[in-house]
Amino acid sequence: MELRYYQASAVDAAWSSIRQGNSCCLVLPTGSGKSLIIAELIRQCVEQWGGRAVSLAHRKELLTQNAKAVSTLLPKSQVGIYSAGLKLRDVESDIVVAGIQSVYSKAFEFGERHVCIVDECHRIGKDDSTQYQRFLTDLRKANPNLAVIGVSATPFRTGEGEITNGIFDEIAYEASISDLMGEGFLCRVTNKPGENQADMSKVSVRRGDFVQKQMEDTFLKNVHEVCTETIAHAEGRKSIIIFCSGVEHAEQVADAISGMTGEEVGLVTGETLPLERASVLERFRTGKLRWMVNVNVLTEGFDAPGIDMVAVMRATVSPGLFAQAVGRGFRLHPDKENCLILDFGGNIERHGAIDDPQFGRKKKFIGEEGGEAPTKTCEECGEESPAGAGYCWNCLTVFEFEKAKLSENPDTQNDVITEEHEPEWLKVNDCGVALHKKRSDPDSRTFRVDYYISDILTINEYVCIEHTGYARDKAKAWWREHSKLDMPDKIEDAVDIWQQMGLRVPSEILAKKDGRWWRIVDRQFTDEKPDCLAEAIEQSDPFDDPLDEEPPF
Repeated sequence: MELRYYQASAVDAAWSSIRQGNSCCLVLPTGSGKSLIIAELIRQCVEQWGGRAVSLAHRKELLTQNAKAVSTLLPKSQVGIYSAGLKLRDVESDIVVAGIQSVYSKAFEFGERHVCIVDECHRIGKDDSTQYQRFLTDLRKANPNLAVIGVSATPFRTGEGEITNGIFDEIAYEASISDLMGEGFLCRVTNKPGENQADMSKVSVRRGDFVQKQMEDTFLKNVHEVCTETIAHAEGRKSIIIFCSGVEHAEQVADAISGMTGEEVGLVTGETLPLERASVLERFRTGKLRWMVNVNVLTEGFDAPGIDMVAVMRATVSPGLFAQAVGRGFRLHPDKENCLILDFGGNIERHGAIDDPQFGRKKKFIGEEGGEAPTKTCEECGEESPAGAGYCWNCLTVFEFEKAKLSENPDTQNDVITEEHEPEWLKVNDCGVALHKKRSDPDSRTFRVDYYISDILTINEYVCIEHTGYARDKAKAWWREHSKLDMPDKIEDAVDIWQQMGLRVPSEILAKKDGRWWRIVDRQFTDEKPDCLAEAIEQSDPFDDPLDEEPPF
């Protein structure tokens, strides 16, 4: 199974961070394939370096999902599960997927582990007495060099801010929701604040979020109006999930929608018995139920790809909680074109549109008068970076000092947040490469690939082979897609490999126009990746990265 480019980049970024002595977090949206990333990290740990790994999660659904992904990549390996709820207690296997509630006090039973991967890692608190922290502390006693990697859709923790604040040393990789939607990896969304917004001005905030009872009382005041509006927007929608503010509120919402539509409405709360819950959710997944109402149950670990509308009838101060809820609609499905996010709790106004690159972080960038964070466009590659950046975050070109260009404010009042050109497949008639230098900065070197589409259209791509960090990780992912040979450290060597037919050429590219520039989204190949050069086949490869020969942990 071949990873998507961003999945491979996330894996490489994690090992790069671990080699620098950090614990790190990978941030990827719901529906982007986090389970496959976890599985690939475990595969490399065990298969390439002979290590032993444990993966932690807090729900049975996540445990079984992650175990299945690892078994797919490592069909000959024993994947153990430790979960009291599943009645499995394996501590001997080199690979164990464990429920944190079952193992938090049993780390010593697992022996020496080299890598610990935490799914939904935003749940780790800074307090040393929490279950996660107790397990990690004890696991480090068996191996002080334990590599800890977290994976989450949201790098925030309610009341504590970003999870790099004392929990992880850094966010090693973050995939953009808007990019993945534009590239066709996630379902596009429509952000729609409802007309019947709850008035949260008199609701208190305690321990980082709205007081639950006060919030529920507020939402109970206009159940009929909100349900009427929800039903109107649900016309043509096939699978609707609703997040409510409390059990009583959920019951009233379910009764109201059922009464108005005559349709059966599923209801799941923390009080729902396990067998009943499993039955209702299965009927919703398979399309036998159109409506599903829940209270804080389906924000994590629940996958129903057909969901094409998410109604949020609750408010939260936590951008992470809101993102987890609306992320239920991100997955692709052949029966849906987009997913409507209908918000009645002021969450879009509070945190920003979910596909806004600054979602959840706006308070750090907005001044007293509000407005988007300023950005500037790179003249070399056309990508935008923060106005304060000294170099392009895409191609690493050093910026000259100039007046920053302000990006447009996200429109959260209309159905469509951003007008974007649809990606289109373009036939590649010819292709060339070159060592690229910016005239104003000859030391800025990139590997430029020129795709000749027509007599008047050439699309350029910049591969940052000689750079470090994220830029080099991205270059490695590009190289893996084009060749089985190791990526060199110097661009001149990369050009030589190209000239000796060591890189394959796509027959078509999927490209999206952003202003005057084109961004390559995907490639279609008709030939296999080269595993040798046209000349000097029998020779040792001078491009081996010594870091890849040694375990990162």
